[in-house]
Amino acid sequence: EGPIHCHGFAWGNDEMDVLARYKANNLFFVSMYDHMSQRGYVRNIPGAPMCGCLEKMPIVSRSDCTQTNVQESYEFFKNSASDGFTGTIKSTQVEFQACQAEKNNDLASYYQRLVNEERITTSQQEVFKKYIVGNNECQNTINAYLQSRSYTTGFKPDSSRWTYFVGEGSLRDEENETTDALKVRAMFEAAPNKIIRRACLNCYNSHKDIYYKRLTALPENFDILNLMMNDWLNTDNVLNVDFELYSTYSDAVAGNQDARWTYCNYNDYGIGFPRDCGPTGYVPHQWNSYYRGGGHAKNHAFFVEASPDFVYEAKNIAVGKTIAQSSTGWSGDANRALDGNTVGIYNWNTVTHTQWNNPAYWIVWFGTNAEVNEVYFWNRIDCCRDRLSNVVVELLEGMNGGDVVATQTFSGNLPVMNKVDFGGKTGQSVKIYMPNKTGVMSLAEVQIFGSLDETQVIKNVATGGTVSQSSTAYGGAASRATDGNTNGNWGGRSTTHTHTSTNPWWKTKMANANSVQKVVIYNRYDCCWQRLANPIVSLNLNGALVKEIKYEGTVGRGASQEFDFEGAEGDEVMVRLEGTNRILSLAEVQIFS
Repeated sequence: EGPIHCHGFAWGNDEMDVLARYKANNLFFVSMYDHMSQRGYVRNIPGAPMCGCLEKMPIVSRSDCTQTNVQESYEFFKNSASDGFTGTIKSTQVEFQACQAEKNNDLASYYQRLVNEERITTSQQEVFKKYIVGNNECQNTINAYLQSRSYTTGFKPDSSRWTYFVGEGSLRDEENETTDALKVRAMFEAAPNKIIRRACLNCYNSHKDIYYKRLTALPENFDILNLMMNDWLNTDNVLNVDFELYSTYSDAVAGNQDARWTYCNYNDYGIGFPRDCGPTGYVPHQWNSYYRGGGHAKNHAFFVEASPDFVYEAKNIAVGKTIAQSSTGWSGDANRALDGNTVGIYNWNTVTHTQWNNPAYWIVWFGTNAEVNEVYFWNRIDCCRDRLSNVVVELLEGMNGGDVVATQTFSGNLPVMNKVDFGGKTGQSVKIYMPNKTGVMSLAEVQIFGSLDETQVIKNVATGGTVSQSSTAYGGAASRATDGNTNGNWGGRSTTHTHTSTNPWWKTKMANANSVQKVVIYNRYDCCWQRLANPIVSLNLNGALVKEIKYEGTVGRGASQEFDFEGAEGDEVMVRLEGTNRILSLAEVQIFS
């Protein structure tokens, strides 16, 4: 027996049942005689006194059990005045032994026997499981006790030894969260022993603190952040081949093979670390998932071994540049692909989404020549993974187009994380698209590494100016054309709208005069896109016309049209339509200088 000992007994509902009639004897034997007198169990435990009200006592995970074996001798006399007999007990012999059930000397098993024999009810058994002996209810009881004393459970490791990167529930630390897969990988590779730790408040004791130790190097396209959060797979991740699991950090560092876990399963998309892995066998529901339910790890956090000298210097050269996509659906704007979050869960508002297009694409223009090395992009994961298939990634010579400098094709359905290496080739745009089919493209993130001269970058100077239009209908304000959103769907609240009028116009007065290279206008997508026919774009300086360009034709549905001003100086740009009964709607206006 250990330092804490639990012992109990049980009886049935029938008051004439021998177990019920001698329950006081059992109580005296278990508590006063056997345990206090004979064994000397007389110390109280804080929060669990030897005597107390049931609902105030903590539940236990297991208890020993004593039952009574009773032999009674009766003497019966024939009633002379009436039918029947009168009986009296002449002697009683009471013996005490370990409860006999499927598991001997086990209170929960003995209680189940009484239920099976219909001596007590199943509703009584539920109360028994709630207050007396219950599987995995200890933490709930502990939490309730702590809350009654104004404490809350938590976990805070030594920050000099462990660096937090992601978590859920009460252990989530949003201020220090890292949902960039490449940064988490870099943190892991800088760790001295290549160990990741997961702490979980409401998991089984065996899974409250787990240490993942890597044995083999991470493959090139290995997303260890997604592995931990959402997709516990066995691709390059096999227990005791590629990694080991331990219950203590000291065993993990030492590589103590006697202490390492022996069982793992994998490959249920959406279920993260450690699925049903266990120290010696299958242990269900101790996994975490950030978009699927069912796991017990509601309050958990991941940490990587701290490296004092770690500095993450990688710079995504696409950030702050000009981006667009074939169209926008369900508010999945193109700029979500550059928010630094590689986790492809749509309701986190960090994943792009086009309409059904042929082809669907996402594109970034650097605004100058760039030497492009690696291009990484991440797929959506919460649903629709197979939409991202047969993808082409191109490095283009010019603004959103021009000659193809380099290309790479991905056949079939794509995994979560994908990589292209253009080897330092020079171009101005990177385009990701799905050719020769009508499809939807959703990207969680795009990261592009290379070099460029930021002082030479042509940037969109339309934002920050003073905008106006000839009239406003249905809430389609002029400011929508410079909100950074090319979404051409009216429901996205990013498209302008004038009244039906003669010669409707839209314009922006920039804060300063600029050398304007190009003006790009974006058309509406969902309906009425044919209205943007024969648009005229003019550049003014101090109220005087500098240059005017007319496009002959109709701008395509959800498409963009460029107007080349070849560096002309100006401080105002106007877009207008000529004629009567015209309506001007613009999804976006970009002015590049």
